[in-house]
Amino acid sequence: MHKAEFRINLNFKNAGVYLKWLTDKGYLVKEGKMYKITPAGKEMLLGLKEICSILNIEEHMTEDKV
Repeated sequence: MHKAEFRINLNFKNAGVYLKWLTDKGYLVKEGKMYKITPAGKEMLLGLKEICSILNIEEHMTEDKV
């Protein structure tokens, strides 16, 4: 099984707020000291990636027109 690791610039307090929100909504589950994504979290992540992809395309299209 492949283990992904991501690094972001978040302080501990802000990270805790986001982790709590994500677990409360069912997008993550806490297992020991680790958080794991749930099927609902994977679905949300795919949706966010699609939105980002669409926005990138639109952003590049408007830059070309200017």
